[in-house]
Amino acid sequence: MIRVTFAATCFPAWHDDRWNGHVCRAPSKNTFCINLDQIRLERDEAKEDAISGKNFADLKEGEFPPCQADSGAFMNEKTWWRIFNHPYQTIESTKATHGNLIRTPLKVPPYSTFAVPFRWMLRQYQEEIGGYRGGAALLAMPRSWSASSARASRA
Repeated sequence: MIRVTFAATCFPAWHDDRWNGHVCRAPSKNTFCINLDQIRLERDEAKEDAISGKNFADLKEGEFPPCQADSGAFMNEKTWWRIFNHPYQTIESTKATHGNLIRTPLKVPPYSTFAVPFRWMLRQYQEEIGGYRGGAALLAMPRSWSASSARASRA
């Protein structure tokens, strides 16, 4: 039997008070965040400084800093909720295809984080990931981490 080893790597946003599930102590002074495009674009320093040091579990919808999407709550010992709103949902040109998507709350268990499979970021796989065959979407990642089931799912 062949055993396959997989490694998972996660790059959480830099934190000024160890990764502990809290907002940074001084978000406006955390210059590492501006290296991440989405955080830089959504950053509101005054708003983030007002919630500095708070646990993500204690924040209400609308209070979360933009690093929530880049594992800003990495290693949180408490359960917290992340709300997903699809970015194409409100764009006029995509309302026909994405306008029916609804706000989706997701319970994040303690010590969990979000990650994007590296394969999804590689240009060579974009057609496969976004493609369709026989009306069914192709799976970008195998359902199981075993090599034999991964081969079977692609057959």
